[in-house]
This record gives sequence, C-alpha cells and structure tokens, in this order.
Amino acid sequence: YRKSEIFRDIEALASYFQNDLGLKQGDVYTVFMPTTVQSIIAFYALNSIGVIVNMLHPLMSTDYLKEQLEAVHAKGVMILDLLSKDHVDTINNSGLPCIVCRSSDYSNGIKKFGTKIGEGLIKGLFPKFKKATYYKDALNYDKKPVFSTNNVDESAVYLNGGGTTGKSKTIKL
Repeated sequence: YRKSEIFRDIEALASYFQNDLGLKQGDVYTVFMPTTVQSIIAFYALNSIGVIVNMLHPLMSTDYLKEQLEAVHAKGVMILDLLSKDHVDTINNSGLPCIVCRSSDYSNGIKKFGTKIGEGLIKGLFPKFKKATYYKDALNYDKKPVFSTNNVDESAVYLNGGGTTGKSKTIKL
C-alpha cells in the first residue's frame, strides 16, 4: 500500500463523511474498531474535516457502546464485520448510520476463492444493519472535501479509559 493511496482513501472517506453523512466541524463520530487500516484512515479523514473521533475498544459490551453513543451524541459508528454480531440491534436501535468494514477491504486474499463467491459468503455470514454502508463503497467519492482548520483548544479525539478504578472515563484530547 503506497502513501498516495492512503491519502486518496483519507480524502475519499472525508468526502463521504461530509457529503453523504453531512458531518461538520464539532460533530462526533464513533470508531468501534480494532487498530486496522480502516480505523486509521477514518481517524485522519474525520479529523481533517474537524469531526471529533470517539475511539471505543471493539470488545466493549453492547451496553457500553449504547451508553457511549448517547453520551457523546455520536452521528454515526464504524464497526468491523467480524465483531459486529452482538452490536447490530444496538446500532439499529440508535438510528445511526454505520460503516461496516471487512477484513477483505485491503486484502486480495478473497480473490483466490472467486470474488463473487467470497463476497457472497462474507455478506451471508453477518447480520444486516438498517443504515449501513460498506467501507469500500464509502471510498467511491471523488468530490473534494472541505478541510477544516482546527483550533488547538478543540478536542480531536475521545479515548475511553478501561475503568480500572471504577466507571470508565472519557478522555478528551
């Protein structure tokens, strides 16, 4: 993967967030993902348009996900298909748009089984979200995003502590 492709994907995803989801500076978007190419690209895409990224550990409970989506007034959520099964109802009930990432987004390994067969198997294995877009589809934007100039005093990311001393706390960076 080349640097130019990473920048292209950041710009395309930023455009999707702005033009399709209507996100703007100061909004909050939840990335409920492990550290993957998609989550890193989403982080930079969201920050480039002034959106605060609410990073949540993908193994947190569905109750915690619901609580966090409400607490930060999230405008959407990104999730990995392999970890989505327990969270479909929570995300659907929230009414939020969802980007579903697949491990095959940046892998050509699925082609050895045949693209149509492999993609059909993956889609059939996972539950359906009401308002979902697959990550690869969100990258099909060619309109240029309007980048934001963030104030150094504004939050760029919310990290959530593990709650080792009690209830988990949101850290604003």
